[in-house]
Amino acid sequence: MKILRVAGDLYPAFVGGIAIHAHEMSKMQASVGHEVTVYTSIWEDEPLEEVRDNYRIVRFRGITIFRNPISPNLFYRLLRERNKYDVIHAHSHLYSSTVFCALMRMIGSSPLVVTNHGLISSIVPMWLQKIYIPTIGRWVYDTADRIICYTETERDQLIDLGIQPKKITVIHNGIDTEHFAPLTNIPPKKQILWIGKYVPGKGVEYLLRGFQLFSKKISLITPF
Repeated sequence: MKILRVAGDLYPAFVGGIAIHAHEMSKMQASVGHEVTVYTSIWEDEPLEEVRDNYRIVRFRGITIFRNPISPNLFYRLLRERNKYDVIHAHSHLYSSTVFCALMRMIGSSPLVVTNHGLISSIVPMWLQKIYIPTIGRWVYDTADRIICYTETERDQLIDLGIQPKKITVIHNGIDTEHFAPLTNIPPKKQILWIGKYVPGKGVEYLLRGFQLFSKKISLITPF
């Protein structure tokens, strides 16, 4: 298949869920013989085009609002090549690049698959999201041919938003168990596991405070 993946961020220039997901999926699909092209933004001093891990990367410059890259050149490239691929795979309704893909599908393009990476943003003000998600966000999902969610909870949120259930498929995130495995050479003790970026909005500070309170209460009850 000829696959076009459109992602606002791409690893390793950016370390985050969508960026790593888009990179790993592209690398794996290329390894089994698919022709994969990724349209993404440019964050560092990188080439505008290159082949890495057997898939092609095309980067676009633009402006950034709320960590959301907006590139007119990406829009015009999609307009020219919207029927060149067997499928277009976009990531998150919150990115302008995904909105551009939905516009292409509306005027006529290859089938569009959109992966939901969570319904709300941890960066954008909530008052703005309350306007955006039921309008443009829902329209993006209505326009897509298929929708991928990581969890049943995310699927239910989209259904509550008014999206047709038959369009939604739940595919849980995978993990490399050879790389990520519990340590076996340490003594038993209280441990905390955080999976995510250390950035404002993720709420890790609340997790640490909660664990501190939990530890204090347990220490008052259980002798050490």
